[in-house]
Amino acid sequence: MSRVRGRLVGAGVGLIGAGALALAIAAPAGADVTDIEITTPSGYGSSAGVYGTGCEYEVQATVDDYSESAPVVTFVSKKEGDPTSIPFGSVTPDTETVSATWEPTSPGTYEIGAAQDGVAVWTEKITVGEGFVPIPSIGGSADSFLPFAGTCFILP
Repeated sequence: MSRVRGRLVGAGVGLIGAGALALAIAAPAGADVTDIEITTPSGYGSSAGVYGTGCEYEVQATVDDYSESAPVVTFVSKKEGDPTSIPFGSVTPDTETVSATWEPTSPGTYEIGAAQDGVAVWTEKITVGEGFVPIPSIGGSADSFLPFAGTCFILP
């Protein structure tokens, strides 16, 4: 009888240990960016899905650590064929969503990344064409009187 009880206790301890190991593996590991997206719309019509040079786009990243001691989130762009990632923003998060402004400078195919504590998340490939803003945004109510103020047009 004691031999059976010993096996049952041993099996129970083994199951508890396996459960604790599974929880440890499933626990979040440090500070990570969990999502990234460009929240400003791309072009319209024949340039739908294309972003423009000289135009500004808000890039938003979601992080899982925004505590007082949270690491900085760094935003970078990488043009296809260029081995260098160009930083365009660094933000210390105080909410789960942080953002930076990206302004592409040359046409091509890009990926945008955000990293926190060395772990990066990247967008899908993004096409950038020639863009221009004919009427810069003045800000405030003045923009409502100026058609297309601050609007970026992208050449097909």
